[in-house]
Amino acid sequence: MLVEKKDIFAANLNKIYPMKDLERERLVKEWYCKQLEKDGFVFPRIRKDPADIAAVKDGKTWWFEIKYTTKKDKYYGGSSETEWEQAFKDPDHFRFVVIKTNKSATKFEVFHEYTPKEFMDICKIPPFAITFTIRFTPLKRARKVTNEEVKSIDFTKEVFEKLHDTFSIIRKKQQNN
Repeated sequence: MLVEKKDIFAANLNKIYPMKDLERERLVKEWYCKQLEKDGFVFPRIRKDPADIAAVKDGKTWWFEIKYTTKKDKYYGGSSETEWEQAFKDPDHFRFVVIKTNKSATKFEVFHEYTPKEFMDICKIPPFAITFTIRFTPLKRARKVTNEEVKSIDFTKEVFEKLHDTFSIIRKKQQNN
């Protein structure tokens, strides 16, 4: 009887607290690793950098950056400088993979595997964003997160002006073409 109540409680919790994005992301990547094995890749491994998955085929390391969505009609996402650095370094062995899944991550579909060139053609760079991360200490005071914890640079007026100027020059150049 206790087990039944526990099962009912767990089922109700899943309705109240749906699957977290990190859990869904893990399941999507694990599923894609299995697909790579079916396609003849060996040693697919989920990684952090420079892309989500590395796998070997014909003695070459391939990199796969996984972009997944539960959206049905339109998907808006982003890609990082680290991903593009690797994509430009070895475009023949890098793919951006868009996967559609359901909210419970029980169904998966590869929408498309893009080469860096194909993916670049659908990407845009918006005006840059200034982000922040705050870690709260037990004393209820915010402490600055170090650059080692996040791959970023410190925000200063000088940095802002350089980024703003560079972005403005590139935007004007593209608008004039």
